[in-house]
Amino acid sequence: MIKVNFKELKLNTNDLSKKIKEATYNAVASKFSVIVEKGVKDLKCKTHQNSTKGTIDVITDLNKTIVINKHSFCCDKMKNSIDIPVKY
Repeated sequence: MIKVNFKELKLNTNDLSKKIKEATYNAVASKFSVIVEKGVKDLKCKTHQNSTKGTIDVITDLNKTIVINKHSFCCDKMKNSIDIPVKY
């Protein structure tokens, strides 16, 4: 099973414009993580079909960047086979 985690951007500020950006970027990244989760839901490793595992973290920042971290996969071949194009 492949887990997808959304790591929310949290700013410690009272600046309204930054809070609006924070909410917007979090909404986009959250939606993106749901799309990724649906896309990898049924993926199986060709080598480890009964023990496919891994985690994908979706992270955003104030530079309008979505960062994808893939880790804890059953093997590098499976990890590298998942291509996630990001257009923001």
